[in-house]
Amino acid sequence: MGTHEVVGGVVSPVHDTYGKKDLELSHHRITMLKVALRDHDWVRLSEWECRQESWSRTRQVLQYHQNQVNAALNSANNNCFDVNESDTSWIPENVKNNDVGPVKVKLLCGADLLESFGTPGLWADADIAEIVGQHGLVVITRASCNPNEFIYNSDILTSYMASIVMRSTWKILDYSQGSVLPSDFRAPASCKIQ
Repeated sequence: MGTHEVVGGVVSPVHDTYGKKDLELSHHRITMLKVALRDHDWVRLSEWECRQESWSRTRQVLQYHQNQVNAALNSANNNCFDVNESDTSWIPENVKNNDVGPVKVKLLCGADLLESFGTPGLWADADIAEIVGQHGLVVITRASCNPNEFIYNSDILTSYMASIVMRSTWKILDYSQGSVLPSDFRAPASCKIQ
């Protein structure tokens, strides 16, 4: 593990057809996220996933966003601005202006999501391999989970250990996937991953 520079964040709300019990309609979730992110300009909202005809697999969502980042960087390199701005409003200006090096879209998740990779039938092995191998994970650990043990017991995750970053130093550790950002969320910066 080493040092990673965080250049921005993107929140992509799941489609209404995801099937989670008590999931608020996407337009309500989008409105709540806009309010929650109002003072956090380095974290942006992407509505792409909600605009699809149905639920999208996580690897598809990650790949879409990576493709859009790549297109924005290529456009900046070529002084060619043919990227559809409505699809890239979530991309930070420093990325659009190519003020950063290569950008890799990673999945930020809790240890509970990581451990869900072991639930039979929930995740396809090919999806896990692409999510972790092509994109990478930043896992926020929680007191109730042991992600390191889970990784070591998974052949797929063990083979991509170099693409998994563990963070346990955040003040608030028990946020689930449906939670809103804590009020002390800080702007992106270089961070040493231990």
